[in-house]
Amino acid sequence: MANPIPLKSQANYHRLSSLMRNGPDLAIFRRFGELNLMSLLSLQAEILQLESDYLSQLSRIGSPEKQGLRLLQAWLRDSKGGKNFLDGVEAETWTDPEESNYISLGPPPPEKDIFSSFLRDVLLRIFHVFCGERFKMGRVVDEESGIRSYDDSRIDKASSLITVILASVLPVLAIFVLNSLSTTNARIGTIVGFTAAFATILAIFSSAKRAEIFAATAT
Repeated sequence: MANPIPLKSQANYHRLSSLMRNGPDLAIFRRFGELNLMSLLSLQAEILQLESDYLSQLSRIGSPEKQGLRLLQAWLRDSKGGKNFLDGVEAETWTDPEESNYISLGPPPPEKDIFSSFLRDVLLRIFHVFCGERFKMGRVVDEESGIRSYDDSRIDKASSLITVILASVLPVLAIFVLNSLSTTNARIGTIVGFTAAFATILAIFSSAKRAEIFAATAT
């Protein structure tokens, strides 16, 4: 710890600072070259570590959903929303249509299959136009522009319900159809058709991988 400046020297330091203030060309200080270099090297190492930590954290943050990105872009352009308030280079911030170039600070979206994506991207939009907006359903996100948010859990429940119904009906339907056929060739053709239908349903209504679908249809 540095020793405190004696009272006698403090008065002279005040005079010296006054001299430097009144004569800027006399504001001369020691360079402390080695100490400055050490400080710069230390700051450089710290910044590099912060950069590494920052990139590591960013890599763990998921990308936004396509629907959410489109909604934000539409709100920024809407005359009742953002009204294109961004100017210059800043106006290009959210114009990229590729959602992988953004990060989302919201909760990570659930693992989606083709049918769930269809529910969110198409049917939900139709529902909002004909029911949600008219009957004030959902949670209001922005009052002026009328943007509303719908509970994802209900959408997931609807998707799961339809999937369960199909999974229950398909085996019974296959047994009923096979029982009504009299020839072996017809039954074999029907089995092939139901197997293809089962694989298609797995691909559309679940997030199963190709190997899992192949294993399920092979058994």
